[in-house]
Amino acid sequence: MLDAEEVSAFHTDGFVRVERLIPDDVVAPLHDRFDRIFRGEFETGVAPDEVNWQEGSGDPTLTRQVCNGWRADHLVAAIVLSPLLGHALAALAGWPGARIIQDNLLWKPPGARSVGFHRDNAYLAWYRPQEMATCWIALDATSASGGTVEFARGSHRWATGDDPLMVGPRLPNGNENLTVPVLASIDNNLNRVMNRTCSTPSTVVTTGDE
Repeated sequence: MLDAEEVSAFHTDGFVRVERLIPDDVVAPLHDRFDRIFRGEFETGVAPDEVNWQEGSGDPTLTRQVCNGWRADHLVAAIVLSPLLGHALAALAGWPGARIIQDNLLWKPPGARSVGFHRDNAYLAWYRPQEMATCWIALDATSASGGTVEFARGSHRWATGDDPLMVGPRLPNGNENLTVPVLASIDNNLNRVMNRTCSTPSTVVTTGDE
């Protein structure tokens, strides 16, 4: 799935872009599954572990989020639990294998409030060793002005220690010039894979309007 140049970019920048990570013909069905899940319709009969927004009761100005949506839908599970993705993440991180900690289904409506830069390790302090890699898949076109995810180039090499929750809009130590917005064209679904970088929410599958 990844060539030598992409692996090198990952280790240099802390993230790498991979085009056509999922087949084009599953993008529209995934949009439909998002609609169903956020309406509270769970194909498997099992609710996600966290449901932070539902149609009819959720604040329309907030980013919609479901955690571990793979439990609720077979198609979402097929993407999230893909052996190819697990192999690619493990290979990038130098692990013998990989386990999923959590997926996030995020749907960001126009004008939704932003989430500050942060490290996921600060939210998941219970596991050892504290190594993780995240895969972000855009299901819609994204733009820098449309609130796409951003990474801080090279932040995977920053000291970790007891990471604070970086919930503010700015990066620590004035590193704004290192930020890289993740852009996806309408005819490409793009992926970012990263290891211990600073980013906006690390996600597995996202959709939303600019």
